[in-house]
Amino acid sequence: MAAPRKSKSTKEVVNPEVIVDVQDVGETPQQAAEPAKADQALYTHEMTLSIYETRVFPVVPGTGRIVVENLAGGDAFVSETARTFSEESRIAPGEAREIVGASVVYLSTASRPRLRISMFQ
Repeated sequence: MAAPRKSKSTKEVVNPEVIVDVQDVGETPQQAAEPAKADQALYTHEMTLSIYETRVFPVVPGTGRIVVENLAGGDAFVSETARTFSEESRIAPGEAREIVGASVVYLSTASRPRLRISMFQ
């Protein structure tokens, strides 16, 4: 029977100035080297809307700022009031819209965009 191996600490160089001891830290070197984000999202949700769909998205209590990002798939329209969706409320793929102080967000589309909604304090 072979003798059990002894556990060794593995050191990886992430950056020439930063040496991370993976075993002691308990996370990957990339996670250990990343600084903590000061503006963490309270809630994040990704969804794909259907053709000609309008969706009412409630806002989590305690949210001050909502960011709607259009990841791909076509134009989307974002508004705090569903009365009108104009060219001003359109977000193209790769764009984002920030809304402050809303209690609901209305999303509408005539294509199939992939959207990410993030809510911050």
